[in-house]
Amino acid sequence: MRRAPAHGSWRILEIAQEIARPNRLRREDHRVAIGIFAKRGPLPKALSVRGKQVIPRDVLLALLALQKPAVATGPVDEYEVLRVVVRGTRGGQAVEEISDCHVPGIPAWQLGVDVDTGCPPSIVAQMLLRGDITARGVLPPEKAVPPGPFFEALEQRGMHVSHSS
Repeated sequence: MRRAPAHGSWRILEIAQEIARPNRLRREDHRVAIGIFAKRGPLPKALSVRGKQVIPRDVLLALLALQKPAVATGPVDEYEVLRVVVRGTRGGQAVEEISDCHVPGIPAWQLGVDVDTGCPPSIVAQMLLRGDITARGVLPPEKAVPPGPFFEALEQRGMHVSHSS
C-alpha cells in the first residue's frame, strides 16, 4: 500500500478537499479536476490516507457525483464568426472572395452559437416543404438552394452574412 507523501506530488487529500468544496466545480469542469490528477502521472491503485485504504479514482468520481448540476443564469453569452475564403483566378487575374457569417446565438431561445449547425438544414427543410426548392436528385446546395431566400432566413435568425473581395 502506497502512502500519500506530506509534501510530494501526491496531495490527494488537499486535491479532494478542494474538489469537495460546495459549488467549487460545475459539471463541465470535471475535466479540470481529472486533469489535476492526470498531470501528476498515473494514479496508484490504492493509497493509505489517515489509516484508511482509498482508491483515488473512486474518491474523485464520488466527489464529482456530489456536485450539483450547473444552472444557467442569464442569457447565453456567445458569439462566433464563420469565415470562408475562396482563392482562384478570374480572367487570368488572382481573386479572393471572403464570406463571414456572424452568429450571436439566439438568447430568446436559450441557444448559443450552435444555432449555425441546426438552423441551415432546418431552413432548407422548410424551403422544401413550401416548394421554394424544386430541384430534385442529388445536387450540391449551391445548385438546389436559392441563395436569396436562404440568406434572408439566416438574417431572420440573427445570422448576418457579409461578403468582400
